[in-house]
Amino acid sequence: MLSRVASATLQEGKARVIRVEVDVHRGLPSFAVVGMADTPAREERERLSAALVACGFEYPLRRIVVNLAPVGLRKAGPEMGLAIAAGLLCASGQLEPGRFERCAFVGELKLSGELSPVADVAKLAAAARAAGSEAIVVPAGQGPEASRAGGIAVYELGRLAELAAFACGELEPLASGPALRAEALSRPRACPECQRRAHLLVALAPHLEQTCSVHRSRALRELLGLPSRTLAETVAPKEAAGILAGVEALGESELAESLAAAGCWALCRCNERFPASLREAPDAPWALFGRGDPALLCDLRLDDAVGVVGARRTTSYGREVARELGRELAHAGLIVISGMAFGVDGLAHRGALEAGRTIAVLATGPDVPYPTSHGPLCEQIVERGAAVSEMPPGTVAWRWSFPARNRIVAALASSTIVVEAAERSGSLITAEMARQMGRELCAVPGPVTSPVSAGPNRLLAEGARVIRSAADLPAARGREEA
Repeated sequence: MLSRVASATLQEGKARVIRVEVDVHRGLPSFAVVGMADTPAREERERLSAALVACGFEYPLRRIVVNLAPVGLRKAGPEMGLAIAAGLLCASGQLEPGRFERCAFVGELKLSGELSPVADVAKLAAAARAAGSEAIVVPAGQGPEASRAGGIAVYELGRLAELAAFACGELEPLASGPALRAEALSRPRACPECQRRAHLLVALAPHLEQTCSVHRSRALRELLGLPSRTLAETVAPKEAAGILAGVEALGESELAESLAAAGCWALCRCNERFPASLREAPDAPWALFGRGDPALLCDLRLDDAVGVVGARRTTSYGREVARELGRELAHAGLIVISGMAFGVDGLAHRGALEAGRTIAVLATGPDVPYPTSHGPLCEQIVERGAAVSEMPPGTVAWRWSFPARNRIVAALASSTIVVEAAERSGSLITAEMARQMGRELCAVPGPVTSPVSAGPNRLLAEGARVIRSAADLPAARGREEA
């Protein structure tokens, strides 16, 4: 029988989440830890068997194989003793595994079955939480330190024997209550595969840049809709194998660690809380990384959001309209979606913050404000809304990442409003994407003599909805009347 539990260990000063897999099956009695030398493996078996017997459990006289993942992990660390024991008890049928799911175990196991404290347990708890664990079991006395990680239920064990009480639900967490449970349930999650896709885009960024500039006939959205291997082989045929291997080597703990270090969260298309309006797009991002309130994205309905986009270089008229429109839409209870660029985008965000909430979709990682002068604005958005991106933390901007961002803005919003835009503006790319997705296209009329009104005026001539104020948008008007 195979059992899997989570643990965490310190390696080179960093907390790393690991998966402990224990396989117990018939055969000559033996014990092996994959990748561990015979002597330390024998010592681990002796400590484990003595602790189990001392606490009233049985040490199964069968073939036992322990595997620690990811593969590149150094097979050492006393922190994993409790996790290996927990996995063995589940794999041998002595404990029910139900309570062990989404729970991490850290603690050094003594021959007597007692648990010894481990170093930096708060770091280990934070890493476990970032990787998706909802609870962590730690040695007695270390609960308060582990609780500093926040957002994770903490259980204390003095001896291995108490693991039976935990498995039966008889052990109370050190930190519990509705607030903690609500926080655990509201945390977004992203699987490692979807996160690796984002890191693949980072690795392919210069190749995408060249492909999109040289082969203009190949649409960016077409490329982003390709499977990972096909995408790599299309834009970087000579380097695809190495790039793919490097991305595949990113372990779950490493991914979780990078998120935790940047103060970010991630939500992937495999999660039922991923916005349905975005999931249905053929070129939808595999995951979104964010800062701020994840519930704003997780609970987002198409009818709740309106995109406001426009020129970076605006007129005084455009600046006034963009800010007031953002404020009116937010006041009506709608969430304003934009790209936090200079001009219309930033002003729409600022207006929305005066009356409600807003989501900024970035072309960089969620922790890299762009433009840099919008750093303070980004922090305000994070405090009262959310900043999201399909690029992982630390990613800088590329030319192709701006139209890539635009498709997310268009997909999340039921309507896209263009305030000011020249004939060759990137905002018109967003408008065209919105049209292709079947979203409502709106525009603010402007003077026919103004170059930055040429874009919205053309859209109006082609049938876009006229927007003079938020009241012209049925979604806003309906909410105000209600």
